[in-house]
Amino acid sequence: VGWVDSSFRYSRTSGIADAAMVRAAAACVRGGSQRDAAKAAAATYIELGADSSHVGPIAAGRGWDFLHGHMEDTPLADGDIVHIELTPRIAGYSARLMRCAVVGTPSAELVRAAETLRELQDRQIAAMQPGAVAHDVDAILRQGVIDTGLRTSFDNISGYTLGFYAQAGPRTSDFTRIFHPGAAWRLEANMVFHMYASAQGASYSETVLVTDKGPERLTRLPRTLIINH
Repeated sequence: VGWVDSSFRYSRTSGIADAAMVRAAAACVRGGSQRDAAKAAAATYIELGADSSHVGPIAAGRGWDFLHGHMEDTPLADGDIVHIELTPRIAGYSARLMRCAVVGTPSAELVRAAETLRELQDRQIAAMQPGAVAHDVDAILRQGVIDTGLRTSFDNISGYTLGFYAQAGPRTSDFTRIFHPGAAWRLEANMVFHMYASAQGASYSETVLVTDKGPERLTRLPRTLIINH
């Protein structure tokens, strides 16, 4: 598949991720369930032209280390935070998007954490210029999260390659290139990445295309907590 074809698929799939996130997050209400959110996302995928494939991880809880937890049927209640990561595909090409939906009024601490995390990741994405070294891009988020007290340690990577995903295979993500402290490779135009950040119950991720003029966020949903009163 040529770059023009794959670029169109990334862009279209990113739009589907945005639309599915709106519908999935809206299902996260008192008495609802994580399964309701998954059903809404899956229906959106099919309706808007994505492949029939895995919806993506959806889990309720707090912190950051349960983001890939198992979906439960427990009714949602005030104070629950549902982390939704959507992974739609078109002809095998995937876009990815993560947000958190809060049931009821979020705490002041969660609001502050979400704002700080968004600002740090915005800085990281802005640094994704052609020629940038991956570990320098990673350090913006990694060190920022620790310096601001959002985490005491940062044990995961902060982004990885997006590309073609076969319907069946041993990997759910493409770690051909990943952002971590030892990553010495350089970014190039036309690379596409899933960049993600989480701390203290807040989570954001985006599908980002590196262009000759700098980074372009293909997923364009507002970068805020999604609050369902």
